[in-house]
Amino acid sequence: MKHLLAITDPVRLTYLESLLKAAGVIFVVQDRHISDLMAGSNTLFPMRIMVAEDHLAQAKRVLSEAGQYYDD
Repeated sequence: MKHLLAITDPVRLTYLESLLKAAGVIFVVQDRHISDLMAGSNTLFPMRIMVAEDHLAQAKRVLSEAGQYYDD
């Protein structure tokens, strides 16, 4: 798995997940629940979208076309 983005906004994360799923990109979100341990301080521990290595170029293209290929 390769790092794609680091996200602090859970609403934006949901949107990015829907874009990637619709494109058939294989991905996982790491550190999604770490902010729960820190009393909701999700800006200290961004959630990371990790993509299968052979889907990385496609994921970057999909998010770039949507204007969403940037870290929070």
